[in-house]
Amino acid sequence: MIDNNNIKMDLNIILAAVEQSPSVVMITDTDGNIEYVNPHFTMVTGYTREEALGRNPSFLKSGTMHRDVYAELWSSLRQGKSWHGELCNRKKNGKIYWESAAFSAIKNESGKVLHYMKVAEDITERKRSLEALQSSYEFLEIIMNSAIDTMFVLDLRGDIIMANSRAEELTGYTVGELIGMSSSRLIPNAEFDDVNEYFSSQKDRSGSVEQKTTLIRKDAAERTIKYRLVPLIQHNRLRGIIGTAEDVTEQSLAEEELRKLIQAVEQSPATVVITDTEGNIEYVNPKFTHLTGYEFHEVIGKNPRIMKSGSQPDEFYKKLWETITEGREWRGEFHNLKKDGGAFWEFSSISPVKDENGVITHYVAVKEDITERKQAEDALIESEKRLRVRNDIIENDLKNAQTIQKALLPKKVPRNDGFLVQYRYIPLDAVGGDFFTFHDIGPDSFSVFIGDVTGHGVSAALFTALLKFTTQKMDEGLYTSPADYVLHINNELLGIMSGYFITALYAIFSRDAISGKTKMSFARGGHPYPVLLKKNDNSIKMLKSKGTILGMFKDLVIHEKSVELEKGDRVYLFTDGIIEVYDRKKEMLGLEGLSEIIRSTAGETLSNSIESILKKVEEFQGIPTFEDDMAIIGIEIT
Repeated sequence: MIDNNNIKMDLNIILAAVEQSPSVVMITDTDGNIEYVNPHFTMVTGYTREEALGRNPSFLKSGTMHRDVYAELWSSLRQGKSWHGELCNRKKNGKIYWESAAFSAIKNESGKVLHYMKVAEDITERKRSLEALQSSYEFLEIIMNSAIDTMFVLDLRGDIIMANSRAEELTGYTVGELIGMSSSRLIPNAEFDDVNEYFSSQKDRSGSVEQKTTLIRKDAAERTIKYRLVPLIQHNRLRGIIGTAEDVTEQSLAEEELRKLIQAVEQSPATVVITDTEGNIEYVNPKFTHLTGYEFHEVIGKNPRIMKSGSQPDEFYKKLWETITEGREWRGEFHNLKKDGGAFWEFSSISPVKDENGVITHYVAVKEDITERKQAEDALIESEKRLRVRNDIIENDLKNAQTIQKALLPKKVPRNDGFLVQYRYIPLDAVGGDFFTFHDIGPDSFSVFIGDVTGHGVSAALFTALLKFTTQKMDEGLYTSPADYVLHINNELLGIMSGYFITALYAIFSRDAISGKTKMSFARGGHPYPVLLKKNDNSIKMLKSKGTILGMFKDLVIHEKSVELEKGDRVYLFTDGIIEVYDRKKEMLGLEGLSEIIRSTAGETLSNSIESILKKVEEFQGIPTFEDDMAIIGIEIT
């Protein structure tokens, strides 16, 4: 059970301690409004408790502190952190005073900030003493400012009490900003915040210390410095530190780059050899030992000729030396011997190393083991001989396939009254899979089938032949039903295509003998939509219908669609080789792009329009060769 009497006694003791404290104690709410000040506050500032309560501490500001100090103070408090520093304030009587202040947050059990508290010590006299000491050091400042390096003096707490003009160049702060600044602000990793403790840890307290560390400039840039510290002794007592600092950033970077270079050479997968101008070896990296079997000490001072195989003529080495002694790089292949007598090949790049006067002092060779590559090249030569024979056979097969494929295409177009038919076919060198054919199914009607087998080459030609055979052996009764026609082709090809598939479209064009109306009925299996160009207004319409690729799926549902046509209307059927071309920006022509091209040919004859379409497709692509074969059929109602 909590003893309330004890708690009350403890609180009284704490309150008495705060009230009697020789330090200023202030408590504010979270908005910074003063809720409590102890008597020492009145003693230092001249303001009574009643005059301070409810006010913001900003009424104490002297106006000499930089706003960043207060911004940093409040930023720390709002993050739940404490803040320590020195503030220059103004008393009620207008006099300036300095205080060393510590601000912290007062939180409840759940960590919520309820109040802020400041505990401060009046350091005005100490600041004045420092100022007096500084004024007496004017002659010392002249001497320090004449120094080449940065010079500084730290007090026993590690704060800067003197600095020369070179310090401004190094740190980015003015000397005025540096005075009174903690050295840890410039050198976060410093170990001399407490000078007494720092030099007590040294073996010789009267000696000097020299180290490298990182300095943070005012602009937050990091510089590498080398500093030297000596103790400042007065009357046999340690008073502070006198130090010099030198910016060695570039030197450190150069050393780091050199270290990385050495590391890279040591760990390089390539052999590295450095010789003097006579060719005597001065350095080899570990890869050299791994490849040749020679240890470092076995080759130092020797000439690389100890690895000669004797298979390369003297003229080869003579040209090498002529090249590098003239200051040029030499590249070539060596056939050498390992320590155990095994032969190996290596590709080498040998370059001269010159001093600042351009005089050659060394040669460096970087070599790559190409033994396996040379063996592979020999095997490749033999393989090429065999492939050349096979290629001759394949080329002959491709020529035969092209001949067969051209023979599969129709030799003439339908000549029915009321219709004009034209087509163009552009074959691919590699043999494509485009195919089309026509059927006469009556005096006033005909049909057209157009398909595209995936892939190129002999396989595409064979499947194209299979497609023609399938259309030829079809029951004539299927010619009048586009959906049944396409479905029959799918069923005939199932299980035969071996991963290939076909896109196809079958269309019937017919004229009613009584009404004179013309109609197109069609069904498609994954093929590009037909494009209709209307004569009356030159409008374009893509004749869309559903359909899935053929030769891969059972139980397909094929949809049939019909559209009425008028005199002068044109229907264009084509394979995907026409729409799947790309311009130099890698943008595809597509159905929309082709439709616009077709619209632009409205005033031309059907034959000329097809020629113009193909020409404009070629212009869109920007090159005269295509990646797929092309077929386009135009039907005009006359």
